[in-house]
Amino acid sequence: MTYSFRILCLILLFLPAASLPAKAQVCDTLFEVITTLRPPTFGFPTVWDAKFGKRESMVQMASGVAMDGGTVFTISRTLSKKDFRPEKIVLAEINRRGRALKEESYPAKTAEEPIKMIRVGDQFVALSNVRGGKGNAQKWVRLSWYDLNGKYKREHILKDGTFDYSGATLVPSAEKSGFIAVIHAVSRADETDQNGLLIRMSPSGSQLWRRAYRPGIPNKLTGLTKIDETSYIATGRIRLDDGRMAGWAMKLAYDGAVQWQRTYPRGRFSVFTGAALSPSQSAEGYGFYLSGQSTPTDDGPDAAWIMEISALGEPLWQRYYRRNDYTLSGQWVQSEADGRIILMMNAQAVDGQGGHDHIRILTLSPRGILINDESYYEGLLAKATDFVPGWNGERIFTATIADDAASYEEEDVPITVIGLVPDEENEGEEKVPEDPVHKGWVMVATALDPYEDPCKGRYGP
Repeated sequence: MTYSFRILCLILLFLPAASLPAKAQVCDTLFEVITTLRPPTFGFPTVWDAKFGKRESMVQMASGVAMDGGTVFTISRTLSKKDFRPEKIVLAEINRRGRALKEESYPAKTAEEPIKMIRVGDQFVALSNVRGGKGNAQKWVRLSWYDLNGKYKREHILKDGTFDYSGATLVPSAEKSGFIAVIHAVSRADETDQNGLLIRMSPSGSQLWRRAYRPGIPNKLTGLTKIDETSYIATGRIRLDDGRMAGWAMKLAYDGAVQWQRTYPRGRFSVFTGAALSPSQSAEGYGFYLSGQSTPTDDGPDAAWIMEISALGEPLWQRYYRRNDYTLSGQWVQSEADGRIILMMNAQAVDGQGGHDHIRILTLSPRGILINDESYYEGLLAKATDFVPGWNGERIFTATIADDAASYEEEDVPITVIGLVPDEENEGEEKVPEDPVHKGWVMVATALDPYEDPCKGRYGP
């Protein structure tokens, strides 16, 4: 794409609506648009949200499962306030009143960090990263099973004599029952020898197949999305010849065989973390949405990135969302039945800018036009760790937050000014506790309002 065409796209984006032809205003799809988002506006209503964790403990929430009764079953870890070592793995069922209906805790393994939990039939399966071996120098992946009341049943360790393993996520398998563990493998002898790995497991934990993706270039799988009963889209990053990391996507068969793969170099560094099926159809089948983040070449903070690709991986359009005072990362993407696209991101404030870390949700039209921008905040250092579709179109997030500054002031806990010298001139700047107490946060965002695509049937599908 030429530089002049990019400038034209930006001019069209910011022209008043009255100056654009009706078709261009609503129904044309610009190939690439870079948008500077407005500052966050907090206070969007939620269906419900709840904090989890006691004042005397450090809780980091990792993942959640939507239950039939309208509750969310979560997995977290508690940390020692003295040395931040993991102490317990906690499973809790939280209702819309913020109460833990059920709670079970178990001693954490060495350096255990829960990453993802899914429901497989009448049980939960959780993936955690742990350390083991001589001197706990090796990185392993732990799979653990629990019943639907959170009672521990068994575990299985995934490890290798040559490679360190780090788990990225768990995904229900496309065929029959069971699940797939997505793992990043790094050689202990050569850190440049790293690759993505998929391991298919039965519901009880028997290994059915494994696939290592080793094209001779360092790569990492960050996500896997089940498309139908026969295929997946794998997302991640891969190193290019010039040393940059590029976004990477693969279409995989039910057994992990590669049907196609494509690299998408953007900026100085780019990665895809999520994918969803697109309604765009061609002779080859349906396309896909890919979400991630990209580091721009102008040394600004990372931008959230979303791209639509064809059934064969050809880019159809892409959007970048950025702010100079926030690092934005597109974590998950969801396609609605009415054609709208939901891009869910973490917004991390740039040091010294005085902003709030928060969860941000963008709603786009089928052609990538921004329709709605929602920002959610409930405590300092907010970071979403998992997203699952909820009931009747609701959107469920688990996150880790810190108690907000007001509660610390009330309890006379010492506070400091981040990135600034505390003096009279900075009294109005954002303040946070020296040692913020982490808590879990479950947030259920409302379903989208009804929508009718104004272009449907007028200018194509």
